[in-house]
Amino acid sequence: MLDRTVEIREKNTGREAAFGPLTKRRANDIVMRVKEVYPLCFPSAVSRYVNSSQVIEYNPIAEFLDGLPVWDGTDRLTALARRVSDNPLWIKVFGVWMRGMVMGWLSGFGRVAPTVNQMAPILVSTRQGLGKSTFCRNLLPPELRAFYTDKFDLTSDAHAERKLGRLALVNMDEFDRYSERQMGTLKNLIQMATVKEQVPYSRAMVEVVRLCSFIATSNYTELLTDPTGSRRFFCVEVKDCISRESIDYEELYAQLVAEIEMGLPVFFNKEEEKEIECNNRTFYRHSPVQEAFLEKFCVAEDVSAEGVEWLSATAIFEEMGQHKRLSAEGITIRKLCATLTLLHASRRHTRYGNLFAVVRR
Repeated sequence: MLDRTVEIREKNTGREAAFGPLTKRRANDIVMRVKEVYPLCFPSAVSRYVNSSQVIEYNPIAEFLDGLPVWDGTDRLTALARRVSDNPLWIKVFGVWMRGMVMGWLSGFGRVAPTVNQMAPILVSTRQGLGKSTFCRNLLPPELRAFYTDKFDLTSDAHAERKLGRLALVNMDEFDRYSERQMGTLKNLIQMATVKEQVPYSRAMVEVVRLCSFIATSNYTELLTDPTGSRRFFCVEVKDCISRESIDYEELYAQLVAEIEMGLPVFFNKEEEKEIECNNRTFYRHSPVQEAFLEKFCVAEDVSAEGVEWLSATAIFEEMGQHKRLSAEGITIRKLCATLTLLHASRRHTRYGNLFAVVRR
């Protein structure tokens, strides 16, 4: 049901036997077997059957959640978060994010109102081999790892969107490889609640509820570029090897479902978003616009100090250099405003627009 493909398994092989995709070879095998009993059967008849509503829909994520026991009351979520970091903010963010992931699955099945996980944790460490990617993969139980990927290509928007309704968890491994343009695309994908897909063998489009949540890893600390979208990510530093101790998936997910039913948060309020943005300040890339600004100015720490000037973004932009050079480097007034916000420049709103407190170098 999730990847819109038909899967089969041999009859009388038991529930333990795995289903597999109905490949052309296996479809021909079915036709040959049917012809042994009904010689006049056409292959098209078999094809019509396997692509009809006679073949029941099966959702492995729903089956997993429906088979969970009643939560025993032991907090396994906090212990799992502590494998990465003891940072109290991280522990809180991880709990909300995990509940948001399960809530997204439930909304995809129509169990609850449409809800999407609009943020992505990023596990950061300059050292390799600490188990960041393994931790991300192990967040899903073995039964659901077919719906996990660490290969997420943003060069094709349509291809990336299709995965939103077909996967449970996307790990953006080596997060630093995404360009600034792709970061804008990614921020949009994280906020999408539904995606449109083309029906197989048809020109019709259907709207599919997004299921997947995002997580990421990186070996670099300078990751974020857009201060206006930093609340969509939470960077956490991994300092030691992450434990690979086995996870009691049934009780962990039973806890998540129970906490959702108790009304615990599945998204962040405004105050928590400010905490997240504050946490992320040390994980920004030094962009060309920031370097160009700092060549001529610095942000005023004390607006009443001598030498402080209140200038508009346009005036600052004009003094930063020739327009053609700035445009060639992709520097715009809009990006300059975002950079001034990132640098916490004091702002004054006037009848002529916003003015920023700066000091000339």
